[in-house]
Amino acid sequence: MLLLNLSRDQLHRTQEVRIVARKWYEALAAFPKTPVIIDASDPFLASVVRDHGPVTRIGFGKRPHLDAASCPTCGAMLDWSGAQFACHDCGLGAREVDSELGEMSAVERNHALAASVATYFGIDDLSKFSPRDRISTLLLGGIEISLRLVKNPSSWQEGLRSLADEPVILVVNARGVDGLDTSWLWDVDFTPLKGRYVVIAGERKLDAAYRVHIDGVGYSLVDSLSNAAAQIYRDGFTRAQALTSYTAFIDATTRVKGKR
Repeated sequence: MLLLNLSRDQLHRTQEVRIVARKWYEALAAFPKTPVIIDASDPFLASVVRDHGPVTRIGFGKRPHLDAASCPTCGAMLDWSGAQFACHDCGLGAREVDSELGEMSAVERNHALAASVATYFGIDDLSKFSPRDRISTLLLGGIEISLRLVKNPSSWQEGLRSLADEPVILVVNARGVDGLDTSWLWDVDFTPLKGRYVVIAGERKLDAAYRVHIDGVGYSLVDSLSNAAAQIYRDGFTRAQALTSYTAFIDATTRVKGKR
């Protein structure tokens, strides 16, 4: 069993992180002999497996967790001053990791953890593995757009960090799979967009516009991705980067490229 992370990313679809951690802990008790691999830098996962038997702990450096100022197990304040977190009351975090890989982005951590599962099962050659595509390129309105699917605060943050020096399009919808409540936008730091050329579209463009405004980001509003592309083309650009919510990504790749 692989446990990747626990964060605030999906509060609009699940529950508070500590409640989910407790439920994972209770569920894991039903499988006492099942091998588990975790990101040992996540205090919540360390707490989930605290009483479990076969656990492989993979470390990714010290990475302070926004929801783990206090220990998920006993509630005491966590100490983040050392090489990794530590609870001096219950001892959470005291176990050594089986493999320390150093600091990585969230995407790189997930890839490394998935590869560790392949290694566990003796799978060495992943060259034929074809992951689901969350990045696509399309030609629209005279420009080339690099589309990236971002569906929760962590993926938005990763997407913002990876943007090239080109105009940026943000497309936010709020249909069922997106989550009807867009309050998650407030868990995203949009300050990396300051000083950038930003266009906002989508069914909840006003929510996104107000959020980036609070972070001091300038923007223009349009009705659709097509209109965003047309505006960027008129302003003399030939390429753009787009961060899109789930349904916006599906709409764009299906309608423009004919994908299903």
